[in-house]
Amino acid sequence: MKNYKFEIIPEKDKSIGTFLFQGDLNIENINEIYEKTTRNYTEFNTINIKVENVSDIDLTFIQLIYSLYKSLKTQKKYLNFRINLPDNLHELLANTGFNKYVEEIKK
Repeated sequence: MKNYKFEIIPEKDKSIGTFLFQGDLNIENINEIYEKTTRNYTEFNTINIKVENVSDIDLTFIQLIYSLYKSLKTQKKYLNFRINLPDNLHELLANTGFNKYVEEIKK
């Protein structure tokens, strides 16, 4: 069930890509999100990840972004991460311990 949005926002500098994620960022959609992300990330030296207007998020999405972060780091590329969650989802990440991965990516 596709209840998410993935969009690549054009930047003036073609070596930078901004990936916007919205909606249900969970196991139900992770295969499609994974395919779209991995198909496009190699084009850029820097990726800006923007996560907003989220209705659901789980570990699968955090794992995907963390894996992307690690892959880019080994290639000496960069990932900037901005996440804006409703209080209940932010609290969920904190209570489950997922926020430690988010904080590492944001450094």
